[in-house]
Amino acid sequence: MKSADRGGGVKKAPSRRSGGFTLIELMVTVAIAAIVLALAAPAFTDLIARNRMTAAVNTFVTNLQLARSEAVKRGSAVSLCPDNPDTDEIDCSGDTDWDVGYLVFFDPDENGELANPEADVVRHVEGSTTAAITVTGKDEEDDFVAFLPDGSRKVLPTDADRISTFQFRDPNLSAPGTNVLIAETGHSRCEFQCADGTWKSCGTFCN
Repeated sequence: MKSADRGGGVKKAPSRRSGGFTLIELMVTVAIAAIVLALAAPAFTDLIARNRMTAAVNTFVTNLQLARSEAVKRGSAVSLCPDNPDTDEIDCSGDTDWDVGYLVFFDPDENGELANPEADVVRHVEGSTTAAITVTGKDEEDDFVAFLPDGSRKVLPTDADRISTFQFRDPNLSAPGTNVLIAETGHSRCEFQCADGTWKSCGTFCN
């Protein structure tokens, strides 16, 4: 039963505002979201690039450790060399560009040459899926790395500093440099470049 007011009319129920956003509220929300995304995008892009660089370095170091351990276990030299992108056959390129992919293989002659691909290859690592990361040997003799049965790295006569250095670079990073260094003992370590140009050991922080 409807109640009547003192004037005898019917009392109306209070009106309610319909749900949702007004056009102005929606435009303000979209504008704020666009500003937030614009501010976060560079940091997010840098994070992705850093993770990509870390993955490439870790993969390389893991395969160095694999080659060294296989040389000790087998009592024969095991080498790594860049893959040859100019042929469908598995072969060493003889170049210092490692981002095309690389091979881990038994190398009894300790010369960095793959004699029997079917029998000697331990692992074939595919090249980087992105052209942004480049991996190069610092010196001409860094076209292969050979680990000897005692776990040491074979040092060539032209290797003046007795350290093999492999340079990982990504121009998308503000501080693009990461190096992997292999000592004569066969141990490897990595260092990265801070924004001020200084180098720090991986796992530490820039000032």
